[in-house]
Amino acid sequence: MERGSFHDRRRRSVAGLAVSLGVLSCSPKSGHSGPAAARLDAGHPVPVRIDSGTLIHGIKGPPDAALLRPGEGGIRLGDLNAAKKLDMVFMVDDSTSMADKQQVLKAAIPDLLNRFVNPVCLDKYGMTSQPATADAACPPTMNRQFSPVRDIHIGLVTSSLGTADTPGAVCSPTLAPSGNDGAHFAGTLARAASVPTYPGGFLVWDPDQKAVPPGQSDVQSLVASFRGLVDAIGQAGCGYENQLEAWYRLLVDPEPRVATRLLPCSGGDSGVKCARPDGIDQAVLDQRKAFLRPDSLLVIVMLTDENDCSMTDDGALLLGGSALPPQGAAACATNPDDPCCYPCILPAPAGCPNPDPVCAQSKMLKSAANLNCFDGKRRFGFDPLRPVERYIDALTKTTVPSRSGAQIPNPLFAGGLRTPSQIFLVAIAGVPWQDVATDATRPAGVNLQLKSSKELRDGALWDVIAGDPATHTPPKDPLMTESVAARTGANPITGDALASPTAGLLANPINGHERLIQFDDDLQYSCIFQLPATRDCAASKSTTSCDCTSPTDGEMNPVCQAADGTYTTTQRYAKALPPLRILQVVKGVGDAGIVASICPKNIVDDTSEGYGYRPVIGTLVQNVAPGLIR
Repeated sequence: MERGSFHDRRRRSVAGLAVSLGVLSCSPKSGHSGPAAARLDAGHPVPVRIDSGTLIHGIKGPPDAALLRPGEGGIRLGDLNAAKKLDMVFMVDDSTSMADKQQVLKAAIPDLLNRFVNPVCLDKYGMTSQPATADAACPPTMNRQFSPVRDIHIGLVTSSLGTADTPGAVCSPTLAPSGNDGAHFAGTLARAASVPTYPGGFLVWDPDQKAVPPGQSDVQSLVASFRGLVDAIGQAGCGYENQLEAWYRLLVDPEPRVATRLLPCSGGDSGVKCARPDGIDQAVLDQRKAFLRPDSLLVIVMLTDENDCSMTDDGALLLGGSALPPQGAAACATNPDDPCCYPCILPAPAGCPNPDPVCAQSKMLKSAANLNCFDGKRRFGFDPLRPVERYIDALTKTTVPSRSGAQIPNPLFAGGLRTPSQIFLVAIAGVPWQDVATDATRPAGVNLQLKSSKELRDGALWDVIAGDPATHTPPKDPLMTESVAARTGANPITGDALASPTAGLLANPINGHERLIQFDDDLQYSCIFQLPATRDCAASKSTTSCDCTSPTDGEMNPVCQAADGTYTTTQRYAKALPPLRILQVVKGVGDAGIVASICPKNIVDDTSEGYGYRPVIGTLVQNVAPGLIR
């Protein structure tokens, strides 16, 4: 929940299967069209690492010169058949404070696209070379990591799904047109009308011009369109970010709603109304049908600086409207799972204190919209958010629930051509990069590489960054604990102690230091990173896009702190919050999940392969590459 949204109205080694690769800084060369445009700036070899005991294009164990020597009857490294289709969905948070992160994403797009349309060449020792074009031959003794992918669908969707469509509702389409994009592809939105897209609002890489109608055959144009969509998305969206529900509604929901409205409750209640899904959004179904192929590899990339706030119908009604939220009963404070934990607006359950001591004082909580997605069961007496199992099941099971609760076929696995191993979920979110970096690339001056989901699991690092919500066990990294109050302790990976709100600049190198949140209406940061250029919030036309409009409010916000320790209206850093629900889903999909930090290690040298979100690309390609080799 972005504070400005309501208070001011308010991501070295190439990865075949066994190889992991940092990415060259790359962009298409000018003067080329069609496949010839699929090229990188750099064409020199890059050193990479091959892990022994893992698969390299189907070969287990360390490289074997006798086995891999070309032309002598052995298996050639990189003997590949045609690559499969690739469908990529980017869920981009469009709420306040996301503009800087969106710009960093734009810098990584040429690298990401070129890694698929013009794969590197690889030799038996793991050395790589970048061909000038997708059609160029590899140097002697080298073969492509996988065949160039010539059929890619790319779509963007925002986190803005609005709330309940009731009078005074936050993010109602009638109050804020960009507050509810309905999980429609960004290319269909009015604010992206000038961006050239394929029918249906997404992008199509089609160098052979086989699609009907033909897609784009020039990489430069493809990159420009993607960047144009990111710019069009902007950061004026709903502060109740539905990051998980957005891609679920677009790709999975068998009955995507038009809106959540007050409708007659089930069971024929006389005059009683409940929050219910209303209508079926045919536009979503049509866009899904045009975009998603049953035999493609599917990649979902989430870019967000906050936790997921995908609300239930009741949550959207009770927390997204103009009324105060309900107060949780006394038992909620000590044990949210207690049967006597309930919303004070409801009658006390049988066997529970009546009157409840808390409910007797007040049935409603003080309004704090930024906290409406935080610790709901304890604070409100009910969980306003959809269970994370909804999204894990969507990516791993062949059936999903309909509105009636009946299990029906999951659209992702229709026809039996796609399996869960062909779906990949990437979260670029508010996790300290130090927590997910490989040990060798954590030191300063070394290009970042990310640990795989398997490495996170084997190293018990999920306990560090996500904890165990089922047992109310917080993450071992205190920076990943959602809290209004200043936290204490130290990052278990680096040993850096959390610093008090009165500390100096970057007293804690990961999140600066804790804040003094005077009105108990916001959460502490998990990480911050230096802005490429400072922002003068005093001169900003929109107070919601700056975090330093009131540096004298006593909050001691580290993103506003100068080198001398003072606080000014100049914003120098960008911030992120713990994304615990999102991490639960990434963990739940197993080895198909990837975690990267939205706070980059390197935000200074944009020519470096470790710049911004480029490190996530190598991990993604490592995961996807086996599916591109038949």
